[in-house]
Amino acid sequence: MTQNTRHVCVERWDGTGNFGGVRLSDFLKTIGADPNARFVTVECADDYYESLDMATAMHPQSLLCYEMYGQR
Repeated sequence: MTQNTRHVCVERWDGTGNFGGVRLSDFLKTIGADPNARFVTVECADDYYESLDMATAMHPQSLLCYEMYGQR
């Protein structure tokens, strides 16, 4: 799935881009994540990490992105 999304960074910058990936909710269901968990923590390959509350993680517009503007 792809969508145009405004990304607001914790470092006080923002931008709109075309992101592609899978719904985070679909991924969490596939791996058998605990639906009663309160938070999801994501760690990236570059050691960046972020936590999301479960309501945000399960929102249909929350993506686990692997591309931007069609490029991985």
